[in-house]
Amino acid sequence: MAENHPLSTRTKLPVIPIIFGAFQLSWLHGYRLAQVVAAPSLALILIGIYWVYAGQPLEVYTSVVWVLLYAMAFTPFAVACHRVLLIGEDSLARYGVMGWTKREFRFLVWLVVSALVGLFVMTIGIMILGGILAKALTFPREDWEGWVGWILITGCGLLGSYITARLSLILPSIALEHRYRISEIWRLSRSNGWRLTVVLAGFPWLLNYLQGLAVPHEVPFFAAVLGSTVYCVFLIVEVAALSLSYKALSLMRT
Repeated sequence: MAENHPLSTRTKLPVIPIIFGAFQLSWLHGYRLAQVVAAPSLALILIGIYWVYAGQPLEVYTSVVWVLLYAMAFTPFAVACHRVLLIGEDSLARYGVMGWTKREFRFLVWLVVSALVGLFVMTIGIMILGGILAKALTFPREDWEGWVGWILITGCGLLGSYITARLSLILPSIALEHRYRISEIWRLSRSNGWRLTVVLAGFPWLLNYLQGLAVPHEVPFFAAVLGSTVYCVFLIVEVAALSLSYKALSLMRT
C-alpha cells in the first residue's frame, strides 16, 4: 500500500536520488524506451539538424512554427516514456504512440501552456524589475548589457522556470490518463517547488549547454546528426526525472 512506501513518509522531494534514479531507470528500460521513442526521435533529430544549420536570427513566424513542430514531436516521445516508466513496458504498442488521441492533444496543449506561462512570468518580471532598477539606480550602458542584464534575465528566468516546473506535473498525469485539476497539480508540489525546479530546469539547461558545445553552428552533417541523437538520449532521462518527481510527490500526498 502507498502508506507503507518509503516516500510516503517524506515531506521533501529527494532531489539527488531522483536525478540518479532517472539515469538508472532509463538504463534499465533502455531497449523498450528505444522502441517506443524511435519514430518521434527521428522527427526531433531532423528538427535539431535544422536548428543547427538554419543560422540565427530566424524570423519570428519561422521560429514559432518550428517550436510547435518540436512540441508535436516531443508529445508522443514524452507520453511513451511516461507510460513505460510509470505503468510498465506493456502499456503501449510495440512502437509506442503511433496515432493521436485526446490524450496526446491534451498533453500538447498543456505542454505549450506551461511553457508560455513561464515565459510570460519571466517577461513581466524583466519589465517590472528592469523598470524599478532603471529608476532607482544608474548603471552605465555596458553594465546593462553585461552583468546587470545577466542577473536580471537569469533571476527572472529562474522564476519562470519555477512556475513551469510546478505546472509540468500535469504532463505525466495526462500521459497516465489521470484526471487532475490544475489547482490539485499546483498543490502537489507545495513546499517542493524549488526542489522540483532544480530537477526539471537543470536538465534542459544542461542539455542545451552540452549540445552547444558538441554541435557548434558550423559543423559537418555527421556531427549534427550525432549531437541531435545524443540530445534525444538525454531527453529520455529528463522525462524520467519528471516521471519520478510526479510519482514521488504523489506518494508524499497519500
